[in-house]
Amino acid sequence: MFSERISTIEGLLEQHSSPDDRLEAFVSWFVEMILGEELFMRLVLRELLDGAEERLEYLAKTVFKEPFALLTSLIADCADTPDPVITAASVASLILGNYQIGRVLPYLAGDNSKPSTVNTVTGEIMMILRATFQPRKDSWKL
Repeated sequence: MFSERISTIEGLLEQHSSPDDRLEAFVSWFVEMILGEELFMRLVLRELLDGAEERLEYLAKTVFKEPFALLTSLIADCADTPDPVITAASVASLILGNYQIGRVLPYLAGDNSKPSTVNTVTGEIMMILRATFQPRKDSWKL
């Protein structure tokens, strides 16, 4: 299942030429995967919280290694950051955290909460990235 999704993102990224567009396509793909695969995400989160070392290693190598390497590369193409690996971890955390907090958001925001959609989450994350990162050359749309 997951390997099929990896090939999907690689093909999707080939359709975009600017680093900013490629990063946004990746973020959208990752958000869609997280929001659309509830059972899968619950299993992943359980392993992240309580998994034995061997299971965490397996999860890292079989599920996250390729997308994380791709995200790290996209970050390096877009932003002047001293450590693209840490920055990629922060971006992944924004996406995973949005999924986690989304379940309690209606209780926190009351009537002001809106359901999380791929477009709204991607837009918010890209807004944060564009406002925060120092652009590398002309890679960002401002």
